[in-house]
Amino acid sequence: MKRNDFLAGAAVCVVTLVVYAFTLCRTVYVGDSGELALAASQLQIAHPPGYPILTLLGRVFSQALGILRPIVALNILSALLAATASFVFYRFVGRLIPRDGIIPTIYAVSMGVAFGFAHAIWFHASAFEVHTLAALLIVVVLYSISRVLAAGDRRYFLLGAYALGLALANHLSAAALVPALLLATILGWKSIRLRFALLGLAAFLAPLTSYLYLWLRAQSELVLTWYNPQSWVGFKQQVLAEAYQRYVEIVSWHDIPAYLGTIRQMVGEQYFLPWLIPALLGFVAQLRRSRKLALTLLSVVLVNVVLTSSYAISDIEPYFIPAIVVLLIWLAELLAVLVRRSEFAAATGALLAAAFAIGAMVGNWSSCNLSDNREAETYARDLFERVPRGGVLFCGSDNSTFSTLYLRYAENVRPDMEVYGQLPTLVRLQRDVALPSEMGWGYFPQLLRAAVNRGSRPVVMAQEPMNYDNDFHHFGLNLYPTGLVYTLSPTVSSDQAATNLSLANSVPLEISDPKLAQLYALYSLCAAGDAFRNREATVGRYLRQAEDLVFSQGEPSMYSALAAYLIADERLVQARRVAEAALKLPSLRTSERERIFLALARIALRLEDYDSARGWFEKILAEDDKHVEARFQLLALDASTATAKREFAAAADLYEQMTQIAPDQPQSFYRLGSLRLQLGDTTAAIAAFNHCITSGYHSEELSPLVDTLSRLQSQSGR
Repeated sequence: MKRNDFLAGAAVCVVTLVVYAFTLCRTVYVGDSGELALAASQLQIAHPPGYPILTLLGRVFSQALGILRPIVALNILSALLAATASFVFYRFVGRLIPRDGIIPTIYAVSMGVAFGFAHAIWFHASAFEVHTLAALLIVVVLYSISRVLAAGDRRYFLLGAYALGLALANHLSAAALVPALLLATILGWKSIRLRFALLGLAAFLAPLTSYLYLWLRAQSELVLTWYNPQSWVGFKQQVLAEAYQRYVEIVSWHDIPAYLGTIRQMVGEQYFLPWLIPALLGFVAQLRRSRKLALTLLSVVLVNVVLTSSYAISDIEPYFIPAIVVLLIWLAELLAVLVRRSEFAAATGALLAAAFAIGAMVGNWSSCNLSDNREAETYARDLFERVPRGGVLFCGSDNSTFSTLYLRYAENVRPDMEVYGQLPTLVRLQRDVALPSEMGWGYFPQLLRAAVNRGSRPVVMAQEPMNYDNDFHHFGLNLYPTGLVYTLSPTVSSDQAATNLSLANSVPLEISDPKLAQLYALYSLCAAGDAFRNREATVGRYLRQAEDLVFSQGEPSMYSALAAYLIADERLVQARRVAEAALKLPSLRTSERERIFLALARIALRLEDYDSARGWFEKILAEDDKHVEARFQLLALDASTATAKREFAAAADLYEQMTQIAPDQPQSFYRLGSLRLQLGDTTAAIAAFNHCITSGYHSEELSPLVDTLSRLQSQSGR
């Protein structure tokens, strides 16, 4: 590398690092940051696929900067990885133009800096995450592919294969690059040949052996481990990220406009101006200059878009990093057309690149500046305040679990207590309560009850109203909501509760991260609950605040979560308003629309608006004619109508169908038995009532009735 080229590349790193230093988070951030920091600093096992490369790299770096808090050292590591990725991108775009002169240098440096200020790069450079290492490895792979296609350089073929193996050992979104490397291998076969192709395969597979870390480390008694990688089933679940199958949905043709809208919004958020169309024009320019490279990069975009199309998660942006990198390469290609022409055109191209970099920095500063963000640590410490000495804290969401686990086990905050967080600590909880089982979310309630029933330590459980499926009151324990937590005792004063809800009164004007908005919404809902129990007038304000936070994000899953919470809290009018607002979201998919329809139908049932409920259930069946609850509820409405008209035979037939659709609903068998008895069909009535008794439904009432009916039937038979 020439001296001037080295200095220009160093300038890219320095500029990005200086800006990153101002926006770097000084503590743990919401979401996965705390969990990954705990895994890296203490050699634990993070969420699937386990991220062995990042874990080992983070361990070395946090030890090297041992004078700092582990999370601060790891946040710095994220910034360094992003800056290095910017340098590699600078090297990539520098090959698009003649290298001599100040104007080409300004262009290349500006594009390298602009890469570092893309939202998906900068945001994750401000806190510890997997995505800056992912971005670095993706750029290395694409740079290597470009060298292979341009000159058949076999060294870069081996580098690209090795970097791709590292990338897949870091984040599965790198799978979008596998077809590109295969295509580059085919197109460059004259230079590569069989021998180097086999060496490339070995180079690709070698980093994947890092997943053995999961198996080796799982032999220790860890604080944090998902599943049990010592078993083949657990290892497969971990490496293949099978835990995320619940977020994978079948995409219908009707979902394509919504999905494309999501992509358009996500791409638009990367920079301060629309750049998708200029990037596509850059693809055309690249197609004319290097058809092989253009088509290879196009494969990355197409595969990336297809692979992510079925994921229904809120923080989908980093999964598109491969496509974002390619689009930025194409934009650089378009500006390179100017730089390769006359002096005036070259100067114009360089100035446009510089303006793009400066605009990116200014435009993304607000959303990527995490320097004052302490909400995750505040939340964790608020939860810790509610745990009695020697107690146990159970958490149910990413926001509560990961920050508390990090502070407790990486920084030894509150060493007297223990923290558990469902799947991340399921293995440890099973070990601690000495109950053998196969790992799985469905077993967590049993483990939780066993831990509570031991009674040796006080138990506190985090409220999770914005992760409603993880709320602990579903487990049937005698829990009382107090502040941010549930306790087993209602004797908690309002003063104690109020100390935990400071964030409910300090909501920022703008929140760009859905997980952070969810955290503030959680505080607002808990504050509303406390205000209601204390008969304060602020209930409505806190509920509206939670609603505004959800509406500001435009994320369907947050609307569904809030609506579910409000329904359970019997705030049906507000729940209906939230659900109806969700139907107007342009990014709403078919499955999400079904969930909203279902919420509206349940609301209508509770409000006894049966005509509206029927209409919503019919809309669900129009989307999915096998939807069990919709079919069941429509039959129930018809049965209720038939009963009101005293058409008991028709009503009984409808209840019979309901028992076939949902045999786990004893209420249907109870109504069926009553109707069959009224119609004189004693045998059918006894069969229905026996099903209720077996289910424990009205068994004390029905057991003597069934005995009497059986005796009378026997006597009449004689």
